[in-house]
Amino acid sequence: MPMKRKTLEKAIKNEEKPEDEKLFLVLVIMLVIIVAGFIFAMNLRREPEKFSEVYIEKTLSEVNSNESFTAEFFIENHEKQETTYNYKVISSQETKTGKVTLKDEEKKSIKEEMLFPFPLNEKQQISIEVKKENNENEEEKFNLWFWVKVN
Repeated sequence: MPMKRKTLEKAIKNEEKPEDEKLFLVLVIMLVIIVAGFIFAMNLRREPEKFSEVYIEKTLSEVNSNESFTAEFFIENHEKQETTYNYKVISSQETKTGKVTLKDEEKKSIKEEMLFPFPLNEKQQISIEVKKENNENEEEKFNLWFWVKVN
């Protein structure tokens, strides 16, 4: 009986060995497929991201009433095409609107003269809204603001 048991154990061990080799081979093939897929995905041609930048470089902190001051902001076009932007510069006293068309990679400084006709002795918000023309998506509207004290 002990002889039969050893023979049976050997038979079981011999049967498992080919299955282990098959499993190892399947894992290696899967790893090669995953690595090849990753390399393929990394080499796909991706379209460059399209975006616009709207920003303020510097602002005034105080202005005198009945004297004009300049509200200035910048627009940069990285949309990969010519793009038209509509803008508004809004204060408690007036709203200025305009439109500017920029070529791809072009940057433009927008300056609007503003006026507070009388002293307010408190800070006033100047808001700037910029939106790409023919774009109804509210998420793509740029909103900037700064505060000035009107003496």
